[in-house]
Amino acid sequence: MTAQLPLPDLLSFNQEALRDLERAIALQSNRFTLILVRCNYQRLQSTLLDHLLKLYPNLQVLNLSQHLPSLLEAIQIHLRLNPSDAPTPTALIVSDLDTVENLEAILKAANLARDSFREQLSLPLVLWIDDYVLSQMSQLAQDLKNLGPPTIRFEMPPDELIAGLHREADELFVRFLKGLPDAIPANPLIDLSGTNRLGNELTYALRDLETYGSTLSADLDASLLFAQGRQAHSRLQMDEAKDCYEESLAYWKQQAEACETQSPEPPLTSPHPSTLLPSPPTPLHKKATLLLHLGFWWRSLAVLQRATYQASLKSARRYFEAGLACFRQTEQPELIARFIPSLAEVLQKQQDWATLETVAQEALTLHQQTGDWVRQARDHGFLAEVALNRQNWQTAQAEAIRALDLLEQTEQRLQDSPDSPALAEGLQIAKRFQRGWYRFLLGEAQMELDQPKNAISLLDQARQEVDPDADLILYLQILEELIHHHYELGDYRRAFEVKLERRRVEYRHNFRAFIGAGALQPHQRSVTPPPPDNTTTVSAEIAASGRQQDVANLLNRLQEARYQILVIHGPSGVGKSSILNAGLIPALRSLTPQGRTTVPILVQTYGNWEQGIAADLRSTFPGLAALPAISKLPLEPGQETPFTEYDFFISALKTATDNNYFAVLIFDQFEDFFFERDELAARQPFYDFLSLCLKLPWVKLVLGLREDYLHYLLEIERQTDVSIIDGGLLSSDVRYPLGNFSQASAESVIRQLTESAQYYLEDALIRCVVKELARETGDVRPIELQVLGAQLQRENITTFKQYKALGEQPKERLVQRFLASAVKDCGPPNRELAQVVLYLLTDEDKEGRLYRPLKTREDLEYDLSFLDVEFIPDQLDLVLFILVGSGLVFEIPEDPEDSYQLVHDYLVKYVRQEQTPELLLQLEEAREKQQQTEAELRLVLQEKNLILLRQLRQQKRGIAFTLLLLTLALLLELTTWVTAQ
Repeated sequence: MTAQLPLPDLLSFNQEALRDLERAIALQSNRFTLILVRCNYQRLQSTLLDHLLKLYPNLQVLNLSQHLPSLLEAIQIHLRLNPSDAPTPTALIVSDLDTVENLEAILKAANLARDSFREQLSLPLVLWIDDYVLSQMSQLAQDLKNLGPPTIRFEMPPDELIAGLHREADELFVRFLKGLPDAIPANPLIDLSGTNRLGNELTYALRDLETYGSTLSADLDASLLFAQGRQAHSRLQMDEAKDCYEESLAYWKQQAEACETQSPEPPLTSPHPSTLLPSPPTPLHKKATLLLHLGFWWRSLAVLQRATYQASLKSARRYFEAGLACFRQTEQPELIARFIPSLAEVLQKQQDWATLETVAQEALTLHQQTGDWVRQARDHGFLAEVALNRQNWQTAQAEAIRALDLLEQTEQRLQDSPDSPALAEGLQIAKRFQRGWYRFLLGEAQMELDQPKNAISLLDQARQEVDPDADLILYLQILEELIHHHYELGDYRRAFEVKLERRRVEYRHNFRAFIGAGALQPHQRSVTPPPPDNTTTVSAEIAASGRQQDVANLLNRLQEARYQILVIHGPSGVGKSSILNAGLIPALRSLTPQGRTTVPILVQTYGNWEQGIAADLRSTFPGLAALPAISKLPLEPGQETPFTEYDFFISALKTATDNNYFAVLIFDQFEDFFFERDELAARQPFYDFLSLCLKLPWVKLVLGLREDYLHYLLEIERQTDVSIIDGGLLSSDVRYPLGNFSQASAESVIRQLTESAQYYLEDALIRCVVKELARETGDVRPIELQVLGAQLQRENITTFKQYKALGEQPKERLVQRFLASAVKDCGPPNRELAQVVLYLLTDEDKEGRLYRPLKTREDLEYDLSFLDVEFIPDQLDLVLFILVGSGLVFEIPEDPEDSYQLVHDYLVKYVRQEQTPELLLQLEEAREKQQQTEAELRLVLQEKNLILLRQLRQQKRGIAFTLLLLTLALLLELTTWVTAQ
């Protein structure tokens, strides 16, 4: 390897810039000045900082964390941590600004607070930045940038750049072949292995070399293509990565073929005695490395592009086999042992059990020779899966147990020999990626061996251990098996709970195009990388649902001072919760009005809203932990006034806004508040809180509620001062109505949702579905689109022909199947009860119009008694739980008892159509019986009332006659007395 440039030479090359920095620090001692230092290389920065710390013992360095409240606050916190008796720092150097999250907001806020820097700091402030941060400052914080002298620039000598690139490119190959961690060594010259840093050192180095007029050798150019491919691959820039890999492979393939005609050099012993590698690696080793990386590339594509899953696995297998063939040429079995599991994994995904068994047996022999227990465990896992798919339950159980035992032995071995970083890393990888798989295999084997209790326990453990971000396919497979086993064992509640989890995971990871009757949630990740800048973007879910313009409108309103409160309203099922959860909240997190950091706080339950908001505020905003807890206790005689909710909210929100935050409090399903607090006295504290928020700058409110509850806002106006709002809470400036989709929007929604989930529908099918959805009203209800789409995907219907094969009314049939699937989830013993409960949540008025009544559990039990439906309370609990969880039924909190209601009016006719003729006859007879009974009761009551009326009249006549007699007697007595006088 080329020797590194001596450190004094690095200082000498930057002598003039270093002198400028030293002079700036010395001249501005004990007063504030901003000094910008541009340095693109970590190793150069480390060398310069070591030199400065020797010159100035009181110099301090602040390495910023990734999560930063604000630049000024981070500096103040650091300075406050200094001991009181410590001397004032000569200067403060701040580094790692390029690694902080939301750099745009941090720089905007710093620019606004530029005068505060001068007022609150009395020492030179050195910002150590790279070219990317410097360009961002020029755009976003020019006023701050102008506080100091011109930027001081440190450079790397061209010879050192070239030597460093050669050295670290070779080291990148070596680290990969040795199976060492991809972490960069201390103070590297260039970061070659892919990084999340905003400015990449390799880019800077190539640009600087071009400026110097230096040229790269063909070897170095090919090695750097490999490094660039890895960087692009790590960022999911797949086309760029593939091009780099293939171009580098073409070069090293030529070099390897040229070397075959020459006598090979003997391998040199590397610093790691477990592996013998030439130093630098030979062209054959580099060729093998590129082949393996192309295998990894195709394996990644199989995950990202599920439509090409099998084709991508086939390509990955071809490259892995070619890479291993190169290692066979080098006669280095330890390299085969290291990378053969990648081939085995592809064979497992291809379900090529015969070839997998052969490869796993070879791998096991190699790993036993190298003493690699972690990879031996994986080999036994592959063999267990082969046995499981051949229904050889005993062998599968034994292999899975052996895999788990090897991991336990490895953990014990690591405890006895802790100084083994490679072993520790291998064990950590196995725990994250493989141990849950072994438990899953063992659980499946034991289920077949009639050990259901142990099997369920193992599958639950596997579910806890498998990370869906690391192995989504395995995680979904575990959930699927748990659903199946719980259902077969009669535990329908548990089966449904796991089913809900699977549904959430599939949607978050973009496996599910439609959510059904529930509310949209943000996807956890996307197959495409985020944009390179920090511009505000609408989440993919809302962009696909056609609501992106609504989100943009809401964002614009919230940034205007005149909109202190917004009320989002619409009919049930129009998508209010979806636009809040999956649209507005994700968009708010990237909003930086006037450099402020926006923090949305979501409230969805109102039983104890005060404590909930207080807890969210404490966990969200730094600096609130010191505030006292809210007191709920009555005062004792002589006790000081407690710290109330009002005091806390004033202090908390003022602290947040003073620290450059923008707080947006979002109350979803706000109609529930009026159920939870049914008395005006119980509602008043919230009205006071609302009034407080309306008076605070940079605090805004968003209320989402059904439009049939808008009249409750009039009560708020009567009970609190909302004079700050022109026109009141019902004005058009406050309200934001949501409506249904137009047909064109609905088509766009379906296309974007299905393409994002890689569930592709024919254009003819999309047009037909939208036409049927809009048949009644001319527009498309979002909830109906979601329900129909979810059932299309569940039945894997992708063509117009498949859709029409369902019959004359395919939409109705699919909705009925959607209902039937929820009923089926209740389990065979509860199926009839579920059907009847759904029917009881529908009704028909005197004019024959269908509607969905609101019923309590007591109402349902009363109705069921007329049908002679035998059930126990637990069964009704289960049915209501599943119907609510499936999204078909609302559970509405009320006092003294919760109520239930079918989720949407359009489902009423489908529920009634779903009933069998026998059940309908039984229901009709029960209804007639109920009506007859009620009529008889009314008749009995009428007769009783008549009897009571007669008795009352008789009593009245008797009382009147008695009074008459008493009056006559009194008159007689009076006459007699008068005569006697």
